[in-house]
Amino acid sequence: MWQLSMDELRARFYDFPSIPLHVHLGITFERETADGPAICTLPASPDFTWPDGHQSHAAIYTIGEVSGGVAVSDFVVPHAAAIGMRPVILTKKATFAPLARARGSMTGECEVVGDHEAAVARMKKRFKADVDIGVTVYDEDRLAVGRCVLSYYVRLMDEERLQKMAALSTGMAGWSS
Repeated sequence: MWQLSMDELRARFYDFPSIPLHVHLGITFERETADGPAICTLPASPDFTWPDGHQSHAAIYTIGEVSGGVAVSDFVVPHAAAIGMRPVILTKKATFAPLARARGSMTGECEVVGDHEAAVARMKKRFKADVDIGVTVYDEDRLAVGRCVLSYYVRLMDEERLQKMAALSTGMAGWSS
């Protein structure tokens, strides 16, 4: 039996908050409602800003990538759970375009881009699919400061196969002892 249900993984943001880089940067994870989208925020920190108070492009990209990772998990997990499977998600490609100089904290807002119905159909039929997540990053003044498109490869696996994989890698979300 899975140690954590899919709902519990969602509530824990798929363990993204425990990733050492996310802890170090102080990224916060919340939802306005239990079934709402994740809100991932990179707080302003004098340790990670330019002397003039602006955030670097690397910081903009980072919160975009973190937001996209949680969003693709939110998209995939319900479809996997509906057929009794668990997802493994790998980033295939990422594009990033800085749009403006960011000031203060930043938050990514995500959407599934492309033909998401085809991705769901492929997951159900072949247990794998490509899913693209578009992320717009906003600074604390709600100025759009960056845009990412993150392309993910999703593979759905049954519990037995995933347990075998987890045995090879300590700390897989939901499997750690």
